[in-house]
Amino acid sequence: MIESKDFTFLCSNCDAPLAEFLERPGESEPQKIKALCPHCGDSSFTKEISNKFYIGSTEYTSIESLEEKSDVLIIKTAQGKKYE
Repeated sequence: MIESKDFTFLCSNCDAPLAEFLERPGESEPQKIKALCPHCGDSSFTKEISNKFYIGSTEYTSIESLEEKSDVLIIKTAQGKKYE
C-alpha cells in the first residue's frame, strides 16, 4: 500500500511514536521507509511512499540518522522522553 498523507510512524511492538511523516508537494519514485524504535528495539511497519516528504521527530524520539539498506530507508531514532 502506498501512503500519501501525513502520518506518524509507530513501533509495531510498543506503539511508541517514532517519526512524523509530512507530505510536501510533488511526486518522487516510490520508496520503502521504516523507523527503528529506541524504546523496545523493534521497528515500525515498512511503508511505501511516492511523494516528496519531510521527516520530523516526536515528543518521545529524535531523528539520529537515515540509512538505506536493501532498498529500504531506515530512520534511526534516539530516545527522548520515556514512552510508557
